[in-house]
Amino acid sequence: MVLHGFRDKTGGNPAKYVLIRQPGRGKPSYKLGEQFSYTERDKPTPRYVVPKDGVEFTTDLASIPGFATWLVPRDGTHTPAALLHDALVNDLASVQVDRHQADSIFRDAMGELGVAFLRRWMMWTAVSLQTLVTTGRWWKRAWYALVIALTILISLWLSGVASGDLLHGDLSKPFPYLHPDTSWRPAWSNDLSLLGFEAKWLIPIAVVLWLRHIGIGIIALAAVTTFGLPLLIALVAFGVYFIAELLMVGPLWVWKKSRRLPGGPGVVNPPRIYGVDIKGG
Repeated sequence: MVLHGFRDKTGGNPAKYVLIRQPGRGKPSYKLGEQFSYTERDKPTPRYVVPKDGVEFTTDLASIPGFATWLVPRDGTHTPAALLHDALVNDLASVQVDRHQADSIFRDAMGELGVAFLRRWMMWTAVSLQTLVTTGRWWKRAWYALVIALTILISLWLSGVASGDLLHGDLSKPFPYLHPDTSWRPAWSNDLSLLGFEAKWLIPIAVVLWLRHIGIGIIALAAVTTFGLPLLIALVAFGVYFIAELLMVGPLWVWKKSRRLPGGPGVVNPPRIYGVDIKGG
């Protein structure tokens, strides 16, 4: 695959990325088969070579939870930028940068690859949130962990209220969500008496909490408000499925053992996959 905006190791030709799937169970892991380089737009230097010489680079592609891959897949147009970001934050590129700069490079590289505007800014916000809670002094990490938790709670509350208003809107009018029946809301939802703030102040309060990272806070608030409930439903469904799989482990193990007992019905041929090499190169 030719990567627009990326070059090969020497910087002279368009880059290609080769991923070799590694053996093992669980989440797929890939080894990068060829080095590539990246230079920021309008900046002839530095040129980031991934991975740096003498280093083996393995990746799980974009680190997206399984329940959220319907929104952002692990592999896609953004993959080369995700590989670059993994190398930068793990000191596997030829030039070292701090995590905040690596996050910005990730966002700009996605733009050069043609990733949609909203998607790349949401992905930048996701990695920036991780940076805030994993770098800096302990009190800063604790502060932003608290702020992120509050932002998620506020966003889910706003999303729940908006969904309820939509369902209880006046269907006789063209835009029912503009004419909601608020009688369905519980008494506490319009006045957070525990904190002494009215609900209408939640968004300004959330914005102020983010201080100089206000851009990250606004995007996080908007993204979780929009996708929070669908993601929460997907998470619950994913959890139910995972528990069901675990519950099947014991019975399947007993069944397989029983098929090997003397006098039993014999061994059943295992299922096979034809025409696809799932082991990789």
